[in-house]
Amino acid sequence: MAKRSRISAHAAGVGERIRAARVRRGMTEAELACAAGVTCRQVRSFEAGASRIATPRLKAVAAVLGIPEAVLRGDAVPTPADGPDPERRAEDELAGLVAAYRSIKSLAVRRSVLRLIRAAAGDD
Repeated sequence: MAKRSRISAHAAGVGERIRAARVRRGMTEAELACAAGVTCRQVRSFEAGASRIATPRLKAVAAVLGIPEAVLRGDAVPTPADGPDPERRAEDELAGLVAAYRSIKSLAVRRSVLRLIRAAAGDD
């Protein structure tokens, strides 16, 4: 029983650190999920400490959040350098935008979205 408690406490700690990092980055659960390749339900479960996060998923989440996975595991203390990098944030936003664009089934809607983005960029 003690082993299960340690696992639950560890999962809860990892979840708290994921949530704190996500909030610091100004990301929603959906944005994190999309960029990390997991579902919103999984993000909620990880953040609640309701389930353990597999190493490959932890690596993906850490990469999206721009911090070492050791910080999320609680094995390292975050440093100011582990904070959001504007260039990294732009890359993350682009990855999320591309994933969202690819998920649009309608060709007409995709074309409209592309026209909107070009117009917003002043690239008529």
